[in-house]
Amino acid sequence: MATMLCGTISPASRAQHVGDIYVGLNGNQLITGRINPDRTIDTTARVYRSIFGDSGFPGFTSNPGYDAGFIFNPAYRIGFNILSPLEYWNGDGFEATGAGGSAGGGGAGGGETLDISFLSLTRTTHVCVVPGFDLAVQANGGWHRHLSMFLNPPSGGLASPGVYLLKLELYSTAPGFLDSPPYWIVFNHQVDAATHEAAFAWVQQNLADPTCPADSNHDGSVNVNDLLLIINAWGDPSCSPADLNGDNAVNVNDLLHVINSWGPCPAS
Repeated sequence: MATMLCGTISPASRAQHVGDIYVGLNGNQLITGRINPDRTIDTTARVYRSIFGDSGFPGFTSNPGYDAGFIFNPAYRIGFNILSPLEYWNGDGFEATGAGGSAGGGGAGGGETLDISFLSLTRTTHVCVVPGFDLAVQANGGWHRHLSMFLNPPSGGLASPGVYLLKLELYSTAPGFLDSPPYWIVFNHQVDAATHEAAFAWVQQNLADPTCPADSNHDGSVNVNDLLLIINAWGDPSCSPADLNGDNAVNVNDLLHVINSWGPCPAS
């Protein structure tokens, strides 16, 4: 069963849980969306907020969860993949944790990682793409899941207070289904709400805007800087930001993507 979704819609079958990530279908592609307070669903949203410690346990959250309508075949499963290392807000953008600073002392974190778990299943962020795991669709065709997410401090230290970022995608084991577009979760770990919101807004403007994916350094233009990123990362695996098309290598396809997109980014 497939449902075409676009923009802001009213859920057809029931009221999904406010704050969770909506999971749906656009043709044969999985999509995500934000469940608004009035329980309409914004299927253009690709960035979501989270707060470590929201349940009283520091460095832990199970939010946002995932909530689908009754649209999936129970014979198949839905899962996630981790598309990036855990990143840390430096005030101007995000860097992989451990790129600078020290544990508990700001900078770019101190080498923190993040675990995503469900019962005995666990995946941990890495510098490269991490294949996730999938969970059963419920008998009624829904998929309402809350995964446990733990912020791991660096060895011998404490996790740096700050805003952390993770990039993911959803997949289905059903034949012919396409993975969801990438989406991002922006985590607040012991910092003020204004800092969290500033980082959230930056992700929306610079990462989730699909109008200029070849602008890998987010300077508003596809230019020689993006070309040099491709050249310097030539042959790298999919963990490189220069792998623009996600084919697990930095190669001529990424080079052509930059050349064909050359010039100022379109106004978003």
